[in-house]
Amino acid sequence: MDVRTIELESGRERVANGDFDAAIGDVVTAVGQHPRGHDRYFGKDSYTGYGNSRVAELLEEAATTVSPEEQDRLYRELVPIFQRELPALFLYPGVQTTVAHRRVRGLRNQVRVDPVSHMEELWLARER
Repeated sequence: MDVRTIELESGRERVANGDFDAAIGDVVTAVGQHPRGHDRYFGKDSYTGYGNSRVAELLEEAATTVSPEEQDRLYRELVPIFQRELPALFLYPGVQTTVAHRRVRGLRNQVRVDPVSHMEELWLARER
């Protein structure tokens, strides 16, 4: 394998054109700047060059539904497609640190999620 460091914009262009075998880039920044990071990777305007119209359709439906049960159904439909096509293999885990006052409750979740995106699950405990 030839490992090369390249200029960021050039790297993004190569990824978008599929001109790579493996790429490590600004994944955290890219997701952090987009309200639904998975759309950037796998959606209609995927900057990785991945294109599957059914995946884009499912992601769009999931982004516009408010029903957790419907979102779960849609995401579960994505799993076999991703298993079959393996559009990306992330080489390191996404880690997110949240710092909050001791009164904030409801931050624990089975899935690692941004608590700001799930404010309806948070509450303030009474001060003792």
